[in-house]
Amino acid sequence: MRVLRTARQSMAPIEGRGVLAEWDLRLDQLVVTSAAQMPHVTKTGIAECLGLDEGQVRVVAPDVGGGFGYKGILLPEELVCAALAIRLHRPVRWLEDRLEQLTANANCREHHYVVTAWADAAGRLLGAEVDATVDAGAYSAYPFSACLEAAQIGSIFPGPYTLPRFRYRTVSACTNKPPILPYRGVARTGVCFAMETTLDALARKLGLPAEAVRHANLVPPEAMPYRNLVGKVFDSGDYPRRCAAPSQRWT
Repeated sequence: MRVLRTARQSMAPIEGRGVLAEWDLRLDQLVVTSAAQMPHVTKTGIAECLGLDEGQVRVVAPDVGGGFGYKGILLPEELVCAALAIRLHRPVRWLEDRLEQLTANANCREHHYVVTAWADAAGRLLGAEVDATVDAGAYSAYPFSACLEAAQIGSIFPGPYTLPRFRYRTVSACTNKPPILPYRGVARTGVCFAMETTLDALARKLGLPAEAVRHANLVPPEAMPYRNLVGKVFDSGDYPRRCAAPSQRWT
């Protein structure tokens, strides 16, 4: 059994968020210029929250700069600027500074795992059990659920390996921290870390090279197309040949 933790991360693109909201009296339309990766999500969210028809909202996304998922959510500041612009009939601007971004915006990847794995003497996995908790922060970030990362764990954990038996339980824990959101791989960093660290521990326990244990568990080419026990389909590939060095043959 292994107990593993991954630290909470904060996205920190060099270019922060910026919003400019204007109400066009002639067109009866709200124009929001925002460093947004998903302008249509921003448009829909603003319309829903402010009771506007989507045709009354235009979102302009100029050069966004670095985002990595961080700029793919609807910001509270976008709503506030938009509401003030409508009420005051004046342009309203907000520029994020680094302190605001680090202390109050979206985070990701704070995971806690309890992993138990069983294998035979050759290092072939017989089964695994995972109990995982994800710190999801204080609330969901529109349009994503606070359960997003926890929901990914069960489907990702088996990875490219043949895992005959698998049982898992995942929990999204609400805390007083900023919310989590999809960030460059969405939970995969933590889940792959948990699986690969477990394989390393098995190799040490069995006195085998870590590479040999991985090679013993990779989906073989003759099994392709392969559907694993959580429903993921591998359509093709020769993973053992690609992963082994030319001079190495693991048995």
